[in-house]
Amino acid sequence: MSDRSTYQNLTFYPLKVQTLAEAAPQNQYQLENLRQRNLDTPDWSLEQLWLVAADYHARGQLLMALPYYHRLLEWSEHDRPVHGEAMGAVGHVMLLMNKPEDARPTLERALSLAPGLVREHFFLARCYQYQQQDQRMADSLETFLAAYTPADMLAAEAVSMLAQTYDRLNQPDKARQTFAEAAARLQSWGFALQAQQYQPLLPSAHAAPDATPLDLAQRPHFLGPELQEWYPYRRMYSAQDLLLDLQAAAAPLQAAVAHSFKMHPSIQSGQQDPQRRIVIVGDFSLGETSLYQDLVIELARRRGITVICAGGVPPLFRQEEWMSLYPCANSLPHLRDAVLSQRPDLLIYAGLGPRSAQLYALASQQLASTQAVLGAYPLSSGLESMQYFLSYDWLEAPEADAHYSESLVRLAGMPLRNVDLPEYFHARTDFNLPLDRRTYLCPVSPAVHHRDFAQVLAELLTEDPDGQILMPGYNSPLLDKAYFDAFRSQHGALIERLFFLPPLDEKGLLSLVREADVLLDPIHAGITHPSWRLLKLGTPLVTWAAPWARGRYASGLYQQLGLSESIAPELSAYASTALDVALADHKAAYREAAQHASVLFAFEACLDALEAFIDRVLK
Repeated sequence: MSDRSTYQNLTFYPLKVQTLAEAAPQNQYQLENLRQRNLDTPDWSLEQLWLVAADYHARGQLLMALPYYHRLLEWSEHDRPVHGEAMGAVGHVMLLMNKPEDARPTLERALSLAPGLVREHFFLARCYQYQQQDQRMADSLETFLAAYTPADMLAAEAVSMLAQTYDRLNQPDKARQTFAEAAARLQSWGFALQAQQYQPLLPSAHAAPDATPLDLAQRPHFLGPELQEWYPYRRMYSAQDLLLDLQAAAAPLQAAVAHSFKMHPSIQSGQQDPQRRIVIVGDFSLGETSLYQDLVIELARRRGITVICAGGVPPLFRQEEWMSLYPCANSLPHLRDAVLSQRPDLLIYAGLGPRSAQLYALASQQLASTQAVLGAYPLSSGLESMQYFLSYDWLEAPEADAHYSESLVRLAGMPLRNVDLPEYFHARTDFNLPLDRRTYLCPVSPAVHHRDFAQVLAELLTEDPDGQILMPGYNSPLLDKAYFDAFRSQHGALIERLFFLPPLDEKGLLSLVREADVLLDPIHAGITHPSWRLLKLGTPLVTWAAPWARGRYASGLYQQLGLSESIAPELSAYASTALDVALADHKAAYREAAQHASVLFAFEACLDALEAFIDRVLK
């Protein structure tokens, strides 16, 4: 297609619509004439109607397309294959208009008239997804993948949807098999990793997230879907061979992105400014990365650095008019050109995580002689191109050097000056909590829990017959029910003392944190950047010092405060530790310690440590 910007991404469109839209540039003169013709005249052919309808459809002008499709349906009533194909196109239009209740019967009718249609099974699966009919969704995706032969983004998206659907249906073996078959069929390193070490996880509230677009004309190895699959796996996995898996999986990514860059020559860089050899790049609108805003501002005040903002520019940065800011579209080619234009000697990535797929792909390339990642996400990148991982001395275990492919740098202090809390809070009575029961609150949804945490919750409810556990749900009745059904099947009547909270705003959740007796930190992948705010509220947070950094935030911060009562000595003692803390009523002591928690905000020490690192690597 010569004018790609005119059309939507045609990967997920009916085949006839995609074929005609791709040929549209060669038919522009005919299209212009047809658009001027009265649709009510009898001198239209079916192919002419298809041509105009498909053009409007692909351009996203759906209401303009519908009259031509309706005329197609009228004139093809006695030609079942053509009638079915047109009805499938109408069903897709309804789906794009967010009307799955209208799209579903239309697509079902299309497939009955024209059984040879293939993509319509994928569109029908989307309808079942909206209507939360998992078994029908799985059946449609199975039919689609059996009949669809191309190895493209549509196949990769269908694989992700099907595996997650199997997981919701409590069929993890089928999910693993789906990844294995897709890895061979699509030559996909990300799906191969999932097949190798798949862990069944209850899905997030967004059961089938869109693939992450990398904004490349060439998309080798399905980078978007693979990163989408890889990152949840990285976050949740807790085995000791994780680093080797990361390194093995990252190598093909580096090669794929390097190949893509060769297809897109970079801009010519300007003259190097000797005062600006340091570049920091990150999406500072994300909660994890926003922690570093003060640190970046102070570093810029002391040194000449350039800050490249992938996405929006935070208000704090805009207030610093003297800062060298480079707002940049969050796409891979734009980010690459922005970095190269600065000719950095030291390039620091402020977080490489699940919502920063473009930055991760960019970091796979050696765009500066020295590259480091500031660990907003406490996980190694696994990239050969990354030399240093900047973490904290209070966070990392003594043996943590072996957890990173980069050289681990343990910074002193904390990246925050302070955290903001509401001026007033809701009272316990506002939540209708029983006063005769101890209340344990896990402040994060099971969407991000390791599945083993459900067993820990059951142990706690068993040990404390007067206790209740509260936590946010999935914001999805279907997924809430799936979690409760799974918990009930394994732990029986204990489910009667486990509750999902109604939707709460930030102040409501923080108020509930203050009123709970004990907070619960999920195992393996615990609460990370919100820990500062929760600890300052003073309610004891029961945790466990896991081997990996992503499970050590709360325990590391408590050790700085000199509080150890709520740190379980081992995982098997988590439930008993939570009960002991609740019975001993440590809340007053913890709140008093939190009010004088200057050690939680040792900002200057962190800034000095970061500067010392910069001086060392730039000698």
